Amino acid sequence: NISDCTIPSLNKILMFMFSDRGKCYVRVDSQMVISYVFEFVLTSSELAIVQSSGALPAPAGVTVNIVQQV
Repeated sequence: NISDCTIPSLNKILMFMFSDRGKCYVRVDSQMVISYVFEFVLTSSELAIVQSSGALPAPAGVTVNIVQQV
């Protein structure tokens, strides 16, 4: 993955990957902490991809959380 890791760029990646599944976006929680927020339930394979594959960039030095809000 090559990304500048800005919020707009990360949101574009989410929309590319999950636009047919529902609303998803990046939320800034605090300094150096962001969350990938999914307003739908991820399938087990989607969750594995999001958590482990590196498909979603993690900016250097930033803690990244995965949040499912249903």
